Amino acid sequence: MIYLVSPQQRVLSDHIRNITADQAFDKLSRATYLQVDCETTGLSFLDDQLLLIQIGTSEVQVVYDVRNGIDPTVKTLLEDSSKLKMLHNAVFDYKFLKKAGIVLNHIWDTMIIEKLLHNGETTPHGFYKLNNVVERYTQTELSKEMQSSFINHTGADFTNSQLQYAASDVMYLEQVREGQVAHLKQSKLMQCAKLENEACLGFGDIEYNGMLVDKDLWSALGKAEGLKAEMLEVSLNETILRDPLFAEFAPETYQTTLFGTDEQDLAASDTINWSSPTQVLPILQAIVPDLENCDTKNLALAHRQDHELIDFYISYRESSKLSTAFGQEWLDKYVCSDGKVHTRFQQILRTGRVSSSGPNMQQIPANNAYRNCFICPKGWSYISSDFSSQELCIIAHGSQDPVWLKSLEKGEDLHSVCADLVYGDVWHSAAGPECEYLRSKSKCSCPEHKKLRTAVKSINFGLAYGMGPNKLASQLQISLDEASELIKTYFKVFPSIKEYLDGNAGFGKKHGYIRTMEPYRRIRYFPDWRGRATDKALMGKIDRMSRNTPIQGTAGDMTKEAMVRCRREFQNKSDIQMVMVVHDQLDFIVKTPTLEYYSKRITKHMEAAGKSIITNGLLKADTTTSKSWEK
Repeated sequence: MIYLVSPQQRVLSDHIRNITADQAFDKLSRATYLQVDCETTGLSFLDDQLLLIQIGTSEVQVVYDVRNGIDPTVKTLLEDSSKLKMLHNAVFDYKFLKKAGIVLNHIWDTMIIEKLLHNGETTPHGFYKLNNVVERYTQTELSKEMQSSFINHTGADFTNSQLQYAASDVMYLEQVREGQVAHLKQSKLMQCAKLENEACLGFGDIEYNGMLVDKDLWSALGKAEGLKAEMLEVSLNETILRDPLFAEFAPETYQTTLFGTDEQDLAASDTINWSSPTQVLPILQAIVPDLENCDTKNLALAHRQDHELIDFYISYRESSKLSTAFGQEWLDKYVCSDGKVHTRFQQILRTGRVSSSGPNMQQIPANNAYRNCFICPKGWSYISSDFSSQELCIIAHGSQDPVWLKSLEKGEDLHSVCADLVYGDVWHSAAGPECEYLRSKSKCSCPEHKKLRTAVKSINFGLAYGMGPNKLASQLQISLDEASELIKTYFKVFPSIKEYLDGNAGFGKKHGYIRTMEPYRRIRYFPDWRGRATDKALMGKIDRMSRNTPIQGTAGDMTKEAMVRCRREFQNKSDIQMVMVVHDQLDFIVKTPTLEYYSKRITKHMEAAGKSIITNGLLKADTTTSKSWEK
């Protein structure tokens, strides 16, 4: 039966009846499970209006008309932590509810759980939409014809069709959950499902809180980079005109001006589009004949010192990108009506990590010039906490390599310790007279040690991404044979790490999926795996993904655990807000007098999350405070 709680009492139908808020509370308060959904005038919790809140069970569905306010009994029902609230795409509804003063806990997000169950699989468009999920689990077809009728809805009464549509969204989620639980138990993912359900409210809090932006400072950075790009373009053009190496690219004729010198007129007449790889590649090939593309990363690694034009070009591309991708257009697109950016998270990715969009906060330039544009209100400060050497600690824990474990436990510089063992006599003969490593096994400033340490550091971190000889050769600008030999020597020195990585790769190739570490054991499926019939090239990709996912995914699990622990303690506090998560870092704003207290509490939760997986307590958190967001 469908019931409507609304100040506009009217004749409905045999299937929809008017009811008071107290009567609705009596019907719903005895239920253990509540299904919850909202109808809104649009997608923005900031600028659009909450119209209806639907709360239901399999037998009773109550639609609350909340345009003129929310009855206190609704808040009581939804904030009752003894009741499991089931939603589909909970973060969307949660942000509207939170704006109305309702803070959810103890939820089950049928969309997030469905993504967890099918992680890595190739799914058709719309696979995770409510109507498709309901049909798969209940064989019931939900019509979505009325969905758009709520957009920009005015003060008119809701039609019976709209009310029936709204009620149908809280009619079948309990059945969906029952089916999902069966699959979760079969796949041994119940613990991971609990983590994801709690984490999604943490992501909802971050999306809701947003990050305040100093628009003037941001705009000034974009203008400065644009001016820098223009100056570098002039330098590039002048180089073309001045250096005989580029004579074929210089203009043969040019237009003179009344007040310009011949040199200025010639430079101004250059028609090279430095943003066009097609035009630029032949110019770069005049310096490096076998160059295949204009990739600035490769140019910076191998050829920056070959000619000043390459240095100018790399700097031009960097400034040009910053001025266009992170200039005024970025502000216009992403800064909302409250002066903040409110990113949206993709909570379930194949690797186990998390991404965001609108804007993508992982793509914000990692230097503090841009990060410092994210500020906090007067009287507040930032606290940032990240895991120290998270991926390295995960590899050490997974492999139980004695050298890695000992080095990390003692706080030694792991990359130098590894380089010492890999290079042996070469390392020791490269030591300078004041080598700090020889004294305390900490990072030193010896020039030759720096080169050797960089090479081994590339392998250490590359392990987390399934890096092979080709990638290492490109990164270090050495031959493929040298890269292969370096990796071979490395694994001779650290056989337990090789055994750990090879074991993960072998499992993935044998079974067609891979898992993260205990206790969450998240699954990533390889959809095109066909056992021994799998294509050789695809099997190579599965090999790399099987090495990578247990490390990256475990890191993601750990960061979500830290976020959940922090939310449990801080969610009802008025002097702290969680505002961002990027990779292994959590960011908060707090009222400045509470900085020391919350820094300690956040550090405690981060390290407890680390210990939930790396049980020896090896993983520590680095917590800092600042007046704005920092790297």
